[in-house]
Amino acid sequence: MPHKDSEQVAEHLRQAAEAEARAGRTADADSKAANQRIAEAWRNLASGHESQYFAQLRNDAEIILRHTPFLLCRCSSDLRYVFVSEALARMLGGRPEDIVGKKIVEVIGDEAFQTILPHVNAVLSGQHVEYEAEVPYSGIGPRFVHVNYAPDQDSFGQVRGWIASIIDIT
Repeated sequence: MPHKDSEQVAEHLRQAAEAEARAGRTADADSKAANQRIAEAWRNLASGHESQYFAQLRNDAEIILRHTPFLLCRCSSDLRYVFVSEALARMLGGRPEDIVGKKIVEVIGDEAFQTILPHVNAVLSGQHVEYEAEVPYSGIGPRFVHVNYAPDQDSFGQVRGWIASIIDIT
C-alpha cells in the first residue's frame, strides 16, 4: 500500500482504538455506546481506504494482464487451465473464456503435451522449472518457447498447480 494511504489507515485505526479505550473507561452506558459507534466509524473509514487501494490494484493488474505480450497462465494439478492471459489465448487461437477449465492436452494437443509433461511433473513436485523447447502446438504448429514454471501452493504448502510465464522466441 502506498505510504500516504497506509499512514491514513494507521491513523484511522489509532482513532478507533482511542474511542474503544474511552468506551472501556466510562461507566455511563450512553457514553460507552457513543464511543463504540465512533470506533466503528473509524474502522469503517480505514477499511474504505484499504478497499479503494485494493480495487485500484486489481484494476491495474487486469490492465497489465490484458496488454502484456507475455504468455501467462495458471494451471491446476489436475492439468487444467485455471487462468489464461489474453496473449496466450490469442496464440492458442481462442479467448481466455474458451480455454479456462479445459484440460491442457485438449487445448495444445497430445504431442505438445508430451513435450511439456516432464517439466509439468517437476513443477508439481514443488520445483521451480525453466526450460526452452520447441513445442508442436496443435492448430498453430511448432513454436520455440522459453518457459518458467513456479509451483502454486496452498496455505499448507501443498502444490495445487503452477504458474507459467512463456515467451515465444520463434
